[in-house]
Amino acid sequence: MSARTWTVAGLLVGSAGIVAQRVAGVAMPVVPPGLVLMVVSAVLIVATRWRWPVIVGALAAVAEVAAVLSGLGKLTDFAEAGVAASSWVRLAGVLLAVGAGAVATIVAYRREPITN
Repeated sequence: MSARTWTVAGLLVGSAGIVAQRVAGVAMPVVPPGLVLMVVSAVLIVATRWRWPVIVGALAAVAEVAAVLSGLGKLTDFAEAGVAASSWVRLAGVLLAVGAGAVATIVAYRREPITN
């Protein structure tokens, strides 16, 4: 699988984690901005061959890492197992998207050698 595919997988797993957090009762906006950014960038990565959506997806994932880590107590509060589990799913997805997005960006912007 390519780094683009892994980036999309990470974005979608992170999005599933956000939805699961919502179901588990975490207070958030009706339409979480991180969810929108990750889903839209995943769709753009899949639907186009443009290089820039990979960067947008990786940056959205970086923002989500910051959001997850700001609520660090949710990762370790096992009294609410649904919240903790969905937080770990969200973190795993966005960390995958950050790493794969970085690799996909490097691959996308690498110049091909000039051949005669």
